[in-house]
Amino acid sequence: EMKIESMRIGIYDFEPVNDNNDPNVMDKSKFNRDAMQIEFFKKASAAGVKRFLVTFFSPPNFTKYNRQSGVPAPPQGYIVTNTIDSAYYKEYAEYAVAFVKLVKELADVDIYGISIGNEIQFNQTYQSVVLNTSQYLEIIRTVGRRFAAEGIKAFLWGAETLQAQDPGNNYMKICQADPEVRNYLAAYAVHSYAANGIGQGGPTTGNWAQILADSRNANSTAALNNIRNNPMAPLDASGGQFLGNGGPGIPVYQSETSGLSESFSDALLMFSGIQNAAVYGNNSGWYYIGINEGYALQQTFRHYSKYVWGGARRINVSTLTGISSSAYRNPDGSVTVIIGNGNSGARTISLTGANLPGQFRVFQSVDKLYMQELTTITSSITLPPNSMTTLWGGGNALVAANGVTVSGSGGVTSINGAGMTLQMAAVVG
Repeated sequence: EMKIESMRIGIYDFEPVNDNNDPNVMDKSKFNRDAMQIEFFKKASAAGVKRFLVTFFSPPNFTKYNRQSGVPAPPQGYIVTNTIDSAYYKEYAEYAVAFVKLVKELADVDIYGISIGNEIQFNQTYQSVVLNTSQYLEIIRTVGRRFAAEGIKAFLWGAETLQAQDPGNNYMKICQADPEVRNYLAAYAVHSYAANGIGQGGPTTGNWAQILADSRNANSTAALNNIRNNPMAPLDASGGQFLGNGGPGIPVYQSETSGLSESFSDALLMFSGIQNAAVYGNNSGWYYIGINEGYALQQTFRHYSKYVWGGARRINVSTLTGISSSAYRNPDGSVTVIIGNGNSGARTISLTGANLPGQFRVFQSVDKLYMQELTTITSSITLPPNSMTTLWGGGNALVAANGVTVSGSGGVTSINGAGMTLQMAAVVG
């Protein structure tokens, strides 16, 4: 029903003891298959998930100073020791290679991307690791070299930080500044939380604009080829493997958020968060922990996941005061327009644009009524107050470069958002 094409999965503790003392010789018998979630990969793949983004929440215990993946006591007690010993960077690279190879061998799944840490700026009360920017740089270098030597198709992405702790996007910048490592880090990701790492918050529209600008400076053909060469890379409407952020540089992801309730106000907050990430940050993926746990959030997410497909390209769309909007061209040429009315009153709008579909199916959500299919429209629709609407039409429909115009009362301003690959997705937590 939700058409989930991509998932982010957290992995830890699948090498409980060192397989041997040589990081270049892998003993597959020493890896814990259950911790690798092999059966889950099989089931998710059979259900239609194509792109698995994996986060290693912690390196193996034996590589860390505290010799444990989690932090059972208050995190402040492990600020120094909850990190990896540099002598074990090559063992961490072997860990990553083993995971990719064994998932392919045992589940017949090609891992899309690997992140080597989760919220690495601070300790967690669960499995975690703390890495400063210099450590992160050298681990990406070590793992990137090993992936290249082994012919691993999974790309490296990260650093999955919070804007409150890394407003300058320094983990991305240090990798971009290194002539070798800039060819390994192929996508940049942040989490959408408040400064405490728990409450709702995260990137503002201004933060997203800066993240996008910084990612466009991380312009490496070799890094992007790490995605293009992955067998799971999505195809755009031209049949090529289109990806990117609408300009030069690496794609951007919002790779984790959570904590929303089943209230309609929180559903609207999720909707707004996805819209802002897409429009201002040109996100290539948006992930939520526990999307399968609540109906309201599921259906809100479905406004995107059901009708914006892997390989979709975001196209220009104008907007109105109090109206949020984004539009996409799918690989089959169909057009999806997603509109939110945050006004206290209803608004009637019209869609215009060269070569638009002749009609659109309409899916609308208001409080307690989600994703209701309404009468098909040709161009005009009334949006109830505080509502979410997805319009989907056509197939093999060509859209002019000037995109879609949404017109009505309230003063039109233009948002230029041409050129994005969108892979809306959920996360298994």
